[in-house]
Amino acid sequence: MDDGRELATAWIDGVLSADALAVAECFAPDGRLRALIPPGPTERRGANAAGELIASWFVDADPLMLIDQSVDRVADRLHISYRLDGTELDTDFMVQQQVYAEVIDGRFMDVTLLCSGFRPRTA
Repeated sequence: MDDGRELATAWIDGVLSADALAVAECFAPDGRLRALIPPGPTERRGANAAGELIASWFVDADPLMLIDQSVDRVADRLHISYRLDGTELDTDFMVQQQVYAEVIDGRFMDVTLLCSGFRPRTA
């Protein structure tokens, strides 16, 4: 069984670059994203819709840096965790996301994402 590291790397790279197409490439064409984000739950169906949503969260962040990441399996699901530091509108923030995904033929078919929201970065 593929350990998912290549797909996880492509996902994180797409998030870091706020590249909707790169994120969409991680999904099967009819893939589904369910996300619990501030201000509440949201869902997108289709690779492009999911990629556009995720990229929109980080498009104004400059810089956006990967601080920590992990990739593993929870039974039949790929688990990706990552923490980012960024600056948006002169405000420094930290955000962490947890992704649990069903992977079919090397792409996400079903993704559940939990986001901490943009938290103020403290010293």
